[in-house]
Amino acid sequence: MNLLHNDIQNSLGVGINIVSLSGEGRESEESSFTPLKELNIPYNLFSLVDICDTQKEIRIEERILLYYKYDNHPINCIKIFRSDYNIKPLGLRFLQFHLFNSTVKYGIPDFIQMYDGDIYNITSKLIDTVTMTSGNSKRLFRSTYPSLSIKLFSNGASSDHGFIAEVITLPISAIGFNRDVQHNISSSIVSNNQLGAVLYNAAGEVNPIVTIEKNQFKNNCRKFYGNFTTCKAAIDMDIQNTQTVYFRGNLVERNQGGLYIKADSRGSATSLRGWIYNNLFVNNSNLPTLYVEGRKSSPYQEVTIYRNYFTRNYAQYHNNIILRQVVSNFTYNYVKRNIGLQNLEVSGFDKVRLNIYQTTSHNGFYNNFAVFRDSRSTVVAGTAGQHYVDNIFFNPDNDYEMITVNRSFTFQLWDTKIDAANNYWGVNTTLAVRGRIRDQSDDHRLLEVMYEPFYMNNRTILDGKCPPGWELVGETCYMYIGAPMTFWEAKSFCQADNASVPYLLGNINYLPVYDFLRRQHEWYLYSDKVWVQHIDRINECTIFAYQTVEVEDCNRRSPFICEIDPKVSIRILPLADDIVTISVISSFALAILLIIIVIACWWSKSKYRQAQRLERRNSIRQSLHSLRSSTRSTDTLTKKMISNGSIDSMEKSTYSSSIEDTQSYDVYEAHNPNPNFVPTIEYHKSPGRFDNQYAKPTTYDLAYKNEGFRDNSTFATNSNYQSRAESVQDNATDETPIMPPEEGGISYPPSEYYNDDTLPLHSGKSDSTLDLKRGIEESNKGYDPTYKRDRPDPNLLHELKSKLPQKPPTPPTKHSPTYSEQLDNLNYTPDYNTVALAHPHDRPQSMNILETDFDEPVAPKPKTRSKSEVLLETNFDYTPPEGSPLFNHPITDASRSKSQPLETAM
Repeated sequence: MNLLHNDIQNSLGVGINIVSLSGEGRESEESSFTPLKELNIPYNLFSLVDICDTQKEIRIEERILLYYKYDNHPINCIKIFRSDYNIKPLGLRFLQFHLFNSTVKYGIPDFIQMYDGDIYNITSKLIDTVTMTSGNSKRLFRSTYPSLSIKLFSNGASSDHGFIAEVITLPISAIGFNRDVQHNISSSIVSNNQLGAVLYNAAGEVNPIVTIEKNQFKNNCRKFYGNFTTCKAAIDMDIQNTQTVYFRGNLVERNQGGLYIKADSRGSATSLRGWIYNNLFVNNSNLPTLYVEGRKSSPYQEVTIYRNYFTRNYAQYHNNIILRQVVSNFTYNYVKRNIGLQNLEVSGFDKVRLNIYQTTSHNGFYNNFAVFRDSRSTVVAGTAGQHYVDNIFFNPDNDYEMITVNRSFTFQLWDTKIDAANNYWGVNTTLAVRGRIRDQSDDHRLLEVMYEPFYMNNRTILDGKCPPGWELVGETCYMYIGAPMTFWEAKSFCQADNASVPYLLGNINYLPVYDFLRRQHEWYLYSDKVWVQHIDRINECTIFAYQTVEVEDCNRRSPFICEIDPKVSIRILPLADDIVTISVISSFALAILLIIIVIACWWSKSKYRQAQRLERRNSIRQSLHSLRSSTRSTDTLTKKMISNGSIDSMEKSTYSSSIEDTQSYDVYEAHNPNPNFVPTIEYHKSPGRFDNQYAKPTTYDLAYKNEGFRDNSTFATNSNYQSRAESVQDNATDETPIMPPEEGGISYPPSEYYNDDTLPLHSGKSDSTLDLKRGIEESNKGYDPTYKRDRPDPNLLHELKSKLPQKPPTPPTKHSPTYSEQLDNLNYTPDYNTVALAHPHDRPQSMNILETDFDEPVAPKPKTRSKSEVLLETNFDYTPPEGSPLFNHPITDASRSKSQPLETAM
């Protein structure tokens, strides 16, 4: 039987109601199955005989089904069955038995009586009477005659009551039932049905294989009040001797309860093997989301619950997941954010010691909440010997992660502990783990839990970085959800659980995705399609089908993949596996790199050329500036020589002057007017003759400002003098004389006088001017040749000197005092920072400073002179009697100049 691609919605009853009544194939006195109880079947069923119909006698050849469904009327009905040809005796076996059980003491209870022969014949005998309390409903009732009479007495009751029985001829002929018969419900939508989505009942020695696959069960059953609903579950299955049940790839959403399976079998040959795979249970309420129960205590029924997703289910009066009296394997399931009385119950087998234990492994329990007041627990372990391994328990809102319940009456079973070692309990200390388990250490009546060793963290259980139920594909975690949804429903579900439908990039991860689907779904075919997203088709509904991505109708119902990334890492090159893409990107990167290198070289070359242009421009400017300075110096020197100047003096002035330095000349001119003096312009500063004596740098930039002058203004500060005096003292050499301090502890000249604007007031080792001149000449021997190009041409100087008017020879002079004697006779005047003259009050102070005898020669006589005057005395004005000027002539008393100290920066 195949029910495919059906859409069953908005019915007042059950969406799909299936009753499989295969009956018994042998003449055993007791049936191999238990008669069914409640049935939701309609009146006047085709192919079934109503016991109360008008036809009283029926002939049968092999088998016939007899039934009755209660209504509001009490009845008393009789049916007589005769075998064809009046040869074979008859038998009756109940397949469903659910008479109304009256609780009143008066009156006659409902019953069914079987008579051997015709009931209207006084020779017929009563075979047996069956009531709800008689306990003989599983018997095979035989007749010795080829006729069998059945009498029913019942009161009025609800339509759930009634019976179904098979009447067969004996011995039983071959029924012709095939063991490979299948009942298949697939690719259907069953929603908004008032009494449930699917009701499946089976009774018989052998029943078909049941497959429920790729269906949507949504909004089925109704809630009355509290825990009262119109059904026990949205999918209710009561099966016996059913070898296999497949429930896979289904969506169970917003129902009253989820999947309910109650199984039984006579032996291991017909025991249940249930497979519950890749289903999604979401937003179901009031009743258990998953309930699986075996009817007998024998460990025959086995069920494997694998890779299912339980989330956002709410059952206030029941446990969310119940596995009772079945050998369960609960593996790789993801249980998250569920609310129930308890979240998972694994129990049963109270008096049986199992050789195959109930196992719960590799599951993730996250953020579930139990509402049971006495002990809120995630797991209820109700059977000795259960195994829990490699699970993650992280439910901080619950009091316990596991509690035990002792349902055994034999104390020997207490020796078998519950094995819960190698799990992660959300904490990493022994005392904390002990506090998350309630067992025999808390109450001696409970079973003991062995929880050590336990995991300190969840790293061992994770698949890379993915929790149980998820699998690492590439760098993110994927979960295959086989529940069929439309594209937009799939996206909404993933987003509600903080996940997303994964994006595929190009075609680089098609094969890993296909391999992942084969691992997740055992029956996955290459033609199956799964919703994904593609980076190149953002606004389209894309579906993955065997290593390709296609555009599909958005309303198609297909499985899908959810993607999470618990540990986000940024990958710079996500297309590392695509050789073509990498080659193209590398080529672009290399081209861009070459362009950058070319631009960098061009920029560097431009900067270098600009620097060269600036250097050439500055060199030209300096050359022009030097040429103008040389021209001006030559003109000024000629004018000064003509105005009774000295070539040597002018040469010295040329080397120690600056164009900007006009202050000294202005002061001198104001105090010493000379009518014969021709105004001069200042000259560009050249290297001094005695630079090496004072340890100055050998190079000098002609473009720099000359700082070799003294600020004679009244705004000069002592701090400036002090700083410059320190520089002078630091540059002192061995040739610099040291003046002893005056009595009273005050040295003269004061420290403010020692700065770069004045001359150092230390003479050489000797007080002789001749010795000083010789020292200067010796120092000139180390003169840097680099300055030779800046010195005036000697021939030019000689020519200019020859044009000067000749002075008469100076008469012989008397011997002047020595330098030591002059120093002994000096009187210092610190107020003016200079050497006082013989009569300091005879003239103004400025005249004392700037007095000179350039205009007329004065006969040498002993006098008191300043220290700088002694140091800088020259013979620039002296002309030998022969009439030709001589250079580098030793200074004598007659050839000394009477000029005042020259301000200089040497």
